[in-house]
Amino acid sequence: MPGLSLATVYNCLETFVGCGLVRQVNHERESTRYCPNLAPHAHFRDESTGRVHDIELPKEILDQLTKILPANFETETIEISFQGRTKSSTQN
Repeated sequence: MPGLSLATVYNCLETFVGCGLVRQVNHERESTRYCPNLAPHAHFRDESTGRVHDIELPKEILDQLTKILPANFETETIEISFQGRTKSSTQN
């Protein structure tokens, strides 16, 4: 949109994060991304294409991850990121 500054866009995105409408996702040495999927899930970043895919995390796995924490730790969020290549990327 002409006349719309990047600062305005990022301020709006930060407001969405603050309201719980999206969550901020950071990958090493990458610009910040925003994810509208608020359900518990992991991310898979394809090193060949840069695409980020949502990976469902079954409740059983989330429960197991929470159980490995010491008793005096309280989980607020779990963030899991995988990095690699999708099979179609490695076959090229």
